Amino acid sequence: MTFDPERDLSIARFIRAPRATVWSAWTEPRQFEQWWVPAPAICRAVRFEPVPGGAMLTEISEDGKPFAPHMNACFLVVEPHGLARLWSIAKEKLRLWPFPH
Repeated sequence: MTFDPERDLSIARFIRAPRATVWSAWTEPRQFEQWWVPAPAICRAVRFEPVPGGAMLTEISEDGKPFAPHMNACFLVVEPHGLARLWSIAKEKLRLWPFPH
């Protein structure tokens, strides 16, 4: 698969934190819920299985409203220094490329 700038999104950021801390933020559901959506919205991880082929299903609550579907994804690669997911938001399929090592 090659990167298609018309369809694909690549985001890279250097985070000054231990790798283990960043890894936990991406792979532990309670930590993921804390930062995935901007406040005052609230994220809830309904299914969160950070293993290859594992489900990632989240819901969102905005302005105190009931939780609603937010993201339906599948973990493709899960290794200590890389993570890739295939996700769908609002019925649009997006591709997420692995993090650089």
